[in-house]
Amino acid sequence: MLSRPKRLPALLALCWALILAQLPPAHAQGSYLAVINYPEISEGPNALSLGLYYTMIDGSGQVVSDAEIQSVAIGLGDGSSYEASFGKPSSKTYIVLVLDASGSMIQMIGAMRQAAAQAVETAPEDATFAIISFNNVIKVVQDFTADRDDVVAALSRVYSVPNAGTCLYDAAYRALEHLQNAPRGRRAIVLFTDGKDEKAGGAPCSQHTYEDVINFATRQDARVPIHTIGLTTRTSSALNEDQLRELASLTGGFSEVGEQSSLSLLFIKIIESMGSQWIALADVYPKLGENTASIVVELANGIRVKSSEVTFIASRDYIPPPQASVNTISYSSRGDLVINLTLTRAEEVKSLQLQITDIRNNVPAPPFTAQVGDEVTIAASNFQNGEEYRVAITGLDESGQPLFEAQHEFRYDPVIREGELQILAVELDPDVPEFVVEVSAKDLEGLSHYEVWLNAAKDNTVVPGSRRQVEPGAIVQVPLAEIDNGTYTIVLTAVGLDSQVLAETSYQNAIYKVGLFTRLGRSAQGNLVIPCVAGLILFGSGGLLFKFLYLDPRKERRAGVVILKTGMGKGGDLESLDDWSADAVRLNKMRLREDLDRSRARRHDRPTHPNIPGQKPPSPAPPPPPEPAPTPVPDMAVAPPAKRPVARLVVLESPDGMLDGRIFSISETPFTLGRTATHIEFASSAVSRLHAEISYREGTYTIRDDRSTNGTSLDGVPITGKGDAPLQPGMVISLGKKVRLRFELQGG
Repeated sequence: MLSRPKRLPALLALCWALILAQLPPAHAQGSYLAVINYPEISEGPNALSLGLYYTMIDGSGQVVSDAEIQSVAIGLGDGSSYEASFGKPSSKTYIVLVLDASGSMIQMIGAMRQAAAQAVETAPEDATFAIISFNNVIKVVQDFTADRDDVVAALSRVYSVPNAGTCLYDAAYRALEHLQNAPRGRRAIVLFTDGKDEKAGGAPCSQHTYEDVINFATRQDARVPIHTIGLTTRTSSALNEDQLRELASLTGGFSEVGEQSSLSLLFIKIIESMGSQWIALADVYPKLGENTASIVVELANGIRVKSSEVTFIASRDYIPPPQASVNTISYSSRGDLVINLTLTRAEEVKSLQLQITDIRNNVPAPPFTAQVGDEVTIAASNFQNGEEYRVAITGLDESGQPLFEAQHEFRYDPVIREGELQILAVELDPDVPEFVVEVSAKDLEGLSHYEVWLNAAKDNTVVPGSRRQVEPGAIVQVPLAEIDNGTYTIVLTAVGLDSQVLAETSYQNAIYKVGLFTRLGRSAQGNLVIPCVAGLILFGSGGLLFKFLYLDPRKERRAGVVILKTGMGKGGDLESLDDWSADAVRLNKMRLREDLDRSRARRHDRPTHPNIPGQKPPSPAPPPPPEPAPTPVPDMAVAPPAKRPVARLVVLESPDGMLDGRIFSISETPFTLGRTATHIEFASSAVSRLHAEISYREGTYTIRDDRSTNGTSLDGVPITGKGDAPLQPGMVISLGKKVRLRFELQGG
């Protein structure tokens, strides 16, 4: 029996400390790996409790026992993630030492016993050991016991049998069976060998195969990590190192290989790795069948380490309750806190309750509610720069009962960015008429809408009727139909969701000038009275001009008389003569003759007066042809005009909800939709004054967008700028984003 020196544990600890001090501190450089040793599941009525045993190792493969872990999350293969509790396992550890006692171990059996005994001495206090030796025969040397003296004593009963084989797989399989009888707790096998599975002559020794061992060790109801220790010699090459490392890797164990001089170190490293295990535990909601799980470990220095995946099986589907987790936090340009969430089954969550706590003073602020969504924004006024806070987010159901709670701690340290708003260009469209404003916006987070209006340039006062709201992303238009010609300043402001002005800009010297006839033509659109009146005025004015400029001068020329001055009469002109005197008659005849001579000279033809001798009378003009007799029209029955089918509009959604469900008959056409002075009026700035118009032509109802600001859609297809679109029963008309109506034919 081996002796047990009293100071052996202290000496071993000192030696182990000296050895570790010489190892390269790889984990100090921040290079870590998380290795899942095995999963442990417990299926409940509503959730599956999943425990993942894992070990942290550094870049050189050394176990890290002092990792500073901040948080652990368990992720499933379906993308779901669950915050896990973590810590050192408190359950007992059941370890089976499986020791090679084949013929090749005769010279090294003593060193193996001593190395195993030293490892037992340094094992965690909660460790319980059993010992199995193997060659051609598999033998349980010691059943599970926590008494270290009994374990050390049992090691002395492990001895080598000359020329005996190495039934490696049968020994590992027997250890797995033995662990099934152990109480509930952590389980592990430490398998030591200097060779591979074979008899002295080279034939296979075990009845079980390597695959049998892997399948048994990875069963969900008996998941056991197998740690392997391989002993090499300078003269022997019988050891299958690759297979030993693979066996450990596939089952969640560690593997060490070395010579006889390092046996103690190899055993101690394996045993101590079990004492450095961690466990992450969470209720998860997997699907029926095989699932995969991994962990994400966040260290105190901010490094996040993700493990490889491990499989487990669920006997049924588990439906998760509503949950939330904080993904990231960021800041708006004004310093508001923006929390990005992952929500599951959000349809069951009716509201979110938020409470902010000042960590330094541990003073919680009054809770407040927020709408359900992937983003929650908290105003900057709730925080002080540089202070640390905890925000608790609780999901509430319809009755106000909590469904879940998610917490996140952070330091409030925003970078404030000023929002930018610019007017790049202004174009006058005289046909509409309107100013079309090209806008550039940047860092305007929380933007609700734009407000635009005109200021008169002469006194910088707001022009009545020019103020309007514009949705973000829409074309900024300033209607000018009711605005006089002049020079204006265009003022544009960006308004946030809280009605605060985010930014403001202006454009100077916007000139609006349209001629009289353009105004008259625009005013005449859609109104037949105005063109008729204007036509009458123009016709009358033209007639008067024609009379004064053409008819009256001609009349004066035809009636004009050239009067010869004579020396007769008083004053020497004709007015002094008596109208019936002989001189007056003679002078009048002379005037008429001279007038006729001048007329003939102008026409260059012979006189045609019938009383002049020698001139033939003019040929009479041919009579006009007789008018054709009217063609008789046969009697025909005149078909009455087709009766317009009765149609109606059902309001599905209105801006303020006041018209929801109302039915409006289309009693006449055109039938108008808009904000004011239309058949149906929607009191919202999102609806234009005259937004759309329904007409009836050639047996079909049609709708046309009347150049609205926010557009018109028919069954979700925009029709703005596309003229008349036919309407069919059941079609849904959308005016902008806040009005929806259904078109119906009565009796259809």
